[in-house]
Amino acid sequence: MMCKAKTSYIETEIEWGACFEHCMTLEKGSFRVDMRRFHTTYKVQLPHCSARQAHQLMVLAVCKLQDSLKASRDWGTWAEGMPEEDKDKSPQQSTRVF
Repeated sequence: MMCKAKTSYIETEIEWGACFEHCMTLEKGSFRVDMRRFHTTYKVQLPHCSARQAHQLMVLAVCKLQDSLKASRDWGTWAEGMPEEDKDKSPQQSTRVF
């Protein structure tokens, strides 16, 4: 059997919001290809933003998380000099005004 890979497509060959059906299975130590499903696709949910925007949102979320973790690590240092009863509280729980 011969297989060719295509590297160029025309716009009518592109299906947005679709994935290929699985057509290969592993049976008794060898792969089996169901050629009836080779060109079959199914619809998938598309994101509401571009890949670039999604990446930027993810980076922003990671930065916020890192800042939050840094603030919680620094809580012990920041709490030095506070009364003992306030040291056990997290920054979100503390009602003390400085």
